[in-house]
Amino acid sequence: MPKKSASTVDVFVGQRIRQRRMMMGYSQEELGRNLDLTFQQVQKYEKGVNRVGAGRLFLIASILGVPVAYFFPEEKGFAMPDQAMFVPTAGEIVLLQNLREMAKGKRNAIIALVNMDNDTNDKRDAKPADISAAARGIEDWDGKH
Repeated sequence: MPKKSASTVDVFVGQRIRQRRMMMGYSQEELGRNLDLTFQQVQKYEKGVNRVGAGRLFLIASILGVPVAYFFPEEKGFAMPDQAMFVPTAGEIVLLQNLREMAKGKRNAIIALVNMDNDTNDKRDAKPADISAAARGIEDWDGKH
C-alpha cells in the first residue's frame, strides 16, 4: 500500500504549530518534551511531513494556549491559502515582540519609517548611510511628530 503524503492542510497546520510555538518562545525540544516526543517529530509535524492526529493536535493546542481551530484556515468555501501565505519567520516574530516593548514614540517612528519606504515604492536595499540616518532619527524621536 502506498504511503500517504501530506496534504496542503497538513502543511498549513504544521506552519501554524511552528508559528504559535515561536510566538510562545518554545523550542522544538521543549514542545516535544511536553508532548513526550522528540524534537525531530515536532519538526516533521511543523514541516507537514507527518500528519498530526486529532488527539495530538488537541494536546498541542492546550500547551500552546489556543483553540484547535487556530490551526486551520478560516472557512470561506473551504479554499486553502496558497503557499505564499504569510507565516512569520523567527526574526519577524522577535521584531514584533521588540516593537511591542518599545516606548510608544519610538514604535511610531519605526512604523512611520516603514510606511514612508512603502509609499515611495523604492524596493532597493537600504544603504548604510540611510540606516544610520533612520537610527539617529529614531533615537532623537520625542513622540511629538
